[in-house]
Amino acid sequence: MRPLLLPFSLLVALVVTSCQTSLKPSGYLGSVDTVMKKEPSLPFSRSWKNPEADLASYTRLEVRPMRTKDLRELRGVARINVRNATERVRRDAETLATLGTRELAKELGRSPNRKLRVTTQPSRDTGTLLVETNLVEVEPGRPSMQLLNFFVPFTSSLNRPAIGIEGRLVDANSGEVLFAFSDLERAEISFFDLQRFSYYGVQRRELKRWGSQLREVVESNGRSLVRDAFPVQIVNW
Repeated sequence: MRPLLLPFSLLVALVVTSCQTSLKPSGYLGSVDTVMKKEPSLPFSRSWKNPEADLASYTRLEVRPMRTKDLRELRGVARINVRNATERVRRDAETLATLGTRELAKELGRSPNRKLRVTTQPSRDTGTLLVETNLVEVEPGRPSMQLLNFFVPFTSSLNRPAIGIEGRLVDANSGEVLFAFSDLERAEISFFDLQRFSYYGVQRRELKRWGSQLREVVESNGRSLVRDAFPVQIVNW
């Protein structure tokens, strides 16, 4: 049993760390950040909803391009990555932000009986909900560590790509924030994860999930259970 104890302990530690880590605020959400907390029924690290708001009542959604102005530089071990050379990470992040905007629009556009558009100049019309997001952290994957894991067990633990965003849903007419969230996601613990063999596959997967999760929040007015991916997956695509 002892030879298995260390790997099992490492697995438990990674799972606990993944579940408890929150995104350090960038200041983008302002005073709303002080009232956000972990909501058991929602998949985000922290969130807050105006109790008087009815998100489901909005018939028009306007998605603003995802911001990258507050993107943090990689620090510590995270800096040791091929993609961190010659400002590649920032260019990669801008590409991810564009994809994130598209995924949010795609998923929210599936919400029935609602019109949606992507715009840099949001309206102030009654019945319109603005979807605003801010990309804060992007840590590229380490595909080489994932490949090396076939020969040296547990080296894949050094390959934990991450992405962190902040977001808010705003009444276009009043400018009032009705819902806000902050989330930092890393790759789930998995025996095989196809997306960890690329630099940004995990981040692309998370952007799709956020779009789907926000759609569920809007449709249920934040009152229904919105599930996140389980932190341990046998096989993950």
